[in-house]
Amino acid sequence: MFDILVPRHFGTAQGLEHFRRTSEQSQQTTPPHPRAGRELAFVYEEKPASPADKSDDLTVVVWTSYLLASGRARKKDCGWVVIESAGVGRYFIPVHRTKNFVKHILLEAQIARCRVRTRPRCPVCGVRMEITDGKGIGARYWRCPDKHARESWDHDVFISALPPEAKQHLLRRRRQRAAWYRKCRKAGKPIRQAVLRRRGWVRTSLEVPDF
Repeated sequence: MFDILVPRHFGTAQGLEHFRRTSEQSQQTTPPHPRAGRELAFVYEEKPASPADKSDDLTVVVWTSYLLASGRARKKDCGWVVIESAGVGRYFIPVHRTKNFVKHILLEAQIARCRVRTRPRCPVCGVRMEITDGKGIGARYWRCPDKHARESWDHDVFISALPPEAKQHLLRRRRQRAAWYRKCRKAGKPIRQAVLRRRGWVRTSLEVPDF
């Protein structure tokens, strides 16, 4: 992972290092469950095209579930590829620790990096679009901050920029998800309810002590 991600301008972070870099100094974070060790992450930050562009930066964070100091992965955890906007997670893809874990998480990192690099601009005002929630759970699309226009999450420029293997992986994941949704609907089961039950990290503002 180091050999593939670092040359593509992913930096590294462990534990809360990334949170501390992207949050206000007067904040602290608390995990939903006790967690031992500092998990290794790879971080790719997409900067504005010019100093005059004031839109929020997008960041790809690849959580590996690997504890570098201990030389092992967490026993009960999966990897995650997250797209953040201004330090807040906006899109999440879990990667389960199967025999193809490293291959899959690298492909998901490549897909997420391509998404932020091909972030569309509004055809009306030229401002970079922002990530917006769709109607379905987990659905996303791009929208102008002033609501002039919108763009598909899998827009043509993004799809055409994907390397062949990453494109095949994305299409395969989409087909598998669609097939699973059809089975759930046929059986009358709710879809993606685990997303609603999942507890996130809690950010807490700290009072600045008097001098």
